[in-house]
Amino acid sequence: MTRIFVLLLCFLAAPALAQNNLYSDGNGIRIYHTLFNSQMMDVSAARALGLVRAPNMATLTVALTKPEGVDQFSLGKPGLLRAHILNILGQRTELEFTPVNEGDVTYYIAQIRYTDRETLRVFILAGFEDGSRGEATFHQQMYIEDE
Repeated sequence: MTRIFVLLLCFLAAPALAQNNLYSDGNGIRIYHTLFNSQMMDVSAARALGLVRAPNMATLTVALTKPEGVDQFSLGKPGLLRAHILNILGQRTELEFTPVNEGDVTYYIAQIRYTDRETLRVFILAGFEDGSRGEATFHQQMYIEDE
């Protein structure tokens, strides 16, 4: 239950954290994504998820949803997910996601080290077994946070 609360908090806080869209729509898929400093997570929630809390560590959460009517989407579902980041020098880093299953909800978490004021460009490719595909691209400047 703590993990769902953390995920919901992260998604609700996203507009205040960045000037990025909270989601991207594809063909039969909506990709929700949030990138934030890992120290924003509660200590016990981070520990339960096996995440590192550090001033120079970002956490990326991704949830894949399917349309279920006009402006209605499912909760996060298991799917196919690949992502990478590019830094300002064009250096590419592939992200490794950990799936988190909470009852009927699945979401994915990856962590990214960064330097102060580094702009991370995030590229996400996602889909479902039924052929639904989508991508999300956004950038966000990250800051070293003091606790």
